[in-house]
Amino acid sequence: MLALIPSTTLLLITLLLMSANAAGPVDPPFDFTRVLFSAVFSSQMVLQRAPSTSAVFGTATPGALIIVTVDGPNGFSYTSAPSPVVISSDLSIHGTWRTLLKPINAGFGYNITAACTGCTNNSAPSATISGVGFGDVFLCSGQSNMECPLLTTLSRFDVYNKTSMGLYDHIRLFQTGARYLGPRNTSSWILPSICEPSPHRACPNNTEPDSGGISPAYRSWILPRGEAGNDDEDFDGFPNRFSAVCWYFGMSLSDMRAAEAAAATGSSLDQVPIGLIASSVGGTTIQQWLPPWANGNDTCSDNNCGWVEQLDPSKPEQPASTPQCINETLSNVYSCPSGTCSTLWHSMIAPYVNMTIAGAAWYQGEQNQIYSGGDASSGYLCQQNALISSWRAAFSSTPGTTLANMPFGVTTLAGAGGEGFPLWSPFLHTTQDVWRDCYVNRRRTPVCNDISDDSMGLIRQAQSGGVGFFPANSNVFLAQAHDLGEPCNCDARAQAPNGCWASGQCFGTGPYSLNITHNYELSGIHPRPKLQVGQRLARGYLGLQSGGASVPKISGCRLSTDGSLVTLTFDSALLQGDSVSLQPPAPGLIPLQVRTGPPTSNSSGWVYALQLQIVNSTSVSAVLPTGGAHAPDAVRYAWADSPCCPGQNPSTFFCAPESCPIVTSITKEPAVPFYANIIDGKCVCDAPFSCNA
Repeated sequence: MLALIPSTTLLLITLLLMSANAAGPVDPPFDFTRVLFSAVFSSQMVLQRAPSTSAVFGTATPGALIIVTVDGPNGFSYTSAPSPVVISSDLSIHGTWRTLLKPINAGFGYNITAACTGCTNNSAPSATISGVGFGDVFLCSGQSNMECPLLTTLSRFDVYNKTSMGLYDHIRLFQTGARYLGPRNTSSWILPSICEPSPHRACPNNTEPDSGGISPAYRSWILPRGEAGNDDEDFDGFPNRFSAVCWYFGMSLSDMRAAEAAAATGSSLDQVPIGLIASSVGGTTIQQWLPPWANGNDTCSDNNCGWVEQLDPSKPEQPASTPQCINETLSNVYSCPSGTCSTLWHSMIAPYVNMTIAGAAWYQGEQNQIYSGGDASSGYLCQQNALISSWRAAFSSTPGTTLANMPFGVTTLAGAGGEGFPLWSPFLHTTQDVWRDCYVNRRRTPVCNDISDDSMGLIRQAQSGGVGFFPANSNVFLAQAHDLGEPCNCDARAQAPNGCWASGQCFGTGPYSLNITHNYELSGIHPRPKLQVGQRLARGYLGLQSGGASVPKISGCRLSTDGSLVTLTFDSALLQGDSVSLQPPAPGLIPLQVRTGPPTSNSSGWVYALQLQIVNSTSVSAVLPTGGAHAPDAVRYAWADSPCCPGQNPSTFFCAPESCPIVTSITKEPAVPFYANIIDGKCVCDAPFSCNA
């Protein structure tokens, strides 16, 4: 837990974890002769609105005083008390200042000036950012599916057209870029600007070279001004490389707020400004985003050192005595490649900790999928809980700024989101001997494929809080994405003219055909349907204010005496007045299975339901095949890597988004995937997931 430091005039977090003996990359030197804002602040940005208190901060000459003035519409004027510039324990930041502003209501048109008394450079006594708005600020983070840009999505042209007309000018965007830079154990509390060095000119102070493939303009706040029909990756008018999920979340939140206002008043109100910060890196683990104080084995038992088969897959047993990881720079741990635990916390999250934000959105897990699931003390469930609680503690360390239980959004892995065959985990529904045979011999039998599917179901369950939903008082909102996989998962060498482009896979005349959409991002692990993810996140965020969003989560099941019918009952309280319904099933098999026999060389022992039918507003029944080796002893729904269109060839058949059949009637939220044993004719799920009502 972070300590609270009462002073509001210094960078609170800086004094907690900085080390003068930094290992690994450090930030560039800053020009401390004059007052500067951290690069997280620029003209046209959005700061958090009242009732929260926003902060601005930066660098200046140690010992000087900073006074911040805010001028705005209708004669608004505010002058802060002087803030001293303190000496930082980070050797690259000689002096830091931080000022808390008075709470300011939503709106644009503010100018903020930081003036320095005592700075050694008298020619630049102040710094100003203009055109600032106050509204709701969200931090979006994770790995590649949060990083994937708008140009890789199916709905991009609609966004280009609307933004070209200025319809979303109240949304402002900021993108960090990839500040990976290898192992490090100090935090970037002040963000440098980006420069473009040349053979004849090095980067000046306060700047760093671009290491993430972004334009220097992207590390400043920009308006989303599109150009209708323009799909050029290098077009600068609209940031095509901006996070698609982050954009669709903010856009959908804006649209839903406008619709609510229109329904309540008969006319749309002025839109609340929205600030979106995208800070993601593809191919990263959750351990790299955890702060170091939450990354030890005392937080989650396998956070750093992990299972021994991560080092020797042929010996999956955990040793009697596990070495304790003592810091985030351990170099021989598979779960933290190259000793990079906490690296991205230091470089990609810490620069924003001293800001005030409305909430965060998280989309990650592909790189952790091979470890499978978890519980309260180990695995991904524990790690995600640690991430949420540690980020909340850090961002809210100054009272009155970010809420101590700030809203936190989570997205589960989309279809085909797995990164490979899982390592051994006690959470898998198999034995170590069966797992070892599949892993060591690289078998691709039905049983081995079933283990891969089980691993995906387990990590999605962990991402869903272990119980399939987050209670309203947790202030965590959820977007299930298992039904939003890539419609056509063809050759991984996906970029034209290779792979599916050369073979004509996924071509056709429909809306998902590659020859129509002309975009595909490095195979199906990066699905093009991202609009629905943003919409579900927005519904979940707004649901926090109304008691929670509708969640179709199983509460129990009953097997008929002859084993030919299983009836699923869904939690009526979680449905929030909605009901369950059935969509027309996609071609192929129904994604509900029961286990009616032991695994063999040709069968996993699972069979698919023959038909689904509505029983009442909270129940669905499944007609089952008969003639198995024994009565069904387990049931699962959407428990697979690509769950919604089983039995179809993913390289030739288009599995449309939202194709899983069980959904809510009004919002079309997909039913939560589940796995349950059937004991005495009733469902029994693995704790903490409950389904024995």
